[in-house]
Amino acid sequence: MTESEHILYSISKADLVTLVNASMGFLAMIFLINNNFDFAAILIILASIADGVDGAVSRRSSMGPLGKNLDSLSDAISFGMVPAVASYLLLEPVVGIMASLFSILFLSCGLLRLARFNISASDNFQGVPITAAGLIVMLFLIQRGETELFPYLLMILLTVLSLLMVSRFTYPKIKDVRVAGILVMMMASTIVVYAVRKDALQLFANVLLVMMLSYILAPTIGFPREKNPQEA
Repeated sequence: MTESEHILYSISKADLVTLVNASMGFLAMIFLINNNFDFAAILIILASIADGVDGAVSRRSSMGPLGKNLDSLSDAISFGMVPAVASYLLLEPVVGIMASLFSILFLSCGLLRLARFNISASDNFQGVPITAAGLIVMLFLIQRGETELFPYLLMILLTVLSLLMVSRFTYPKIKDVRVAGILVMMMASTIVVYAVRKDALQLFANVLLVMMLSYILAPTIGFPREKNPQEA
């Protein structure tokens, strides 16, 4: 893209899907303001689907000059800012100003993770992808009324995910069509359940949460830490 070229001419098909991701994040923030955490979580599931679709579209068509940076900016909104704000809103009544520390930790580590991704040339992810971390937090928030220990479990979850995002553990990209299909089907089922039978939302969200948590255990079941070239 040249400086004289209008930015609209630089937008690719994948970029349009990426903007859907960002839009879902923005709408989720609005619903958080209105204290609707469940629908905010549903919107982040939609953002996750959009995040996966834009990658598929970019692989099948030419990647625009905005692609990687626009994708990271959108992820920062949907999977960084939204989970951080949602967590703060739920933790603040219990732990006061400490809530902001956990939320800032999660957001900061997520931004560092995205920045590292933008300059990385690896085929795998180093550190938990912010998409997975943000989705896990939002799915966990659906369980907020199940136990009095929820705020403390949330603080632990935020801390662990934050550390994993900036860790040197190597996480695989989901390239198996069957695995990706099952994951998308579960996401779509959770969205449909919210629309037609909200009392079953926690069950479906729990299944999806377990699937996402199993992913972050990937380094312990066959995907070792990526070696630094200086260590080789």
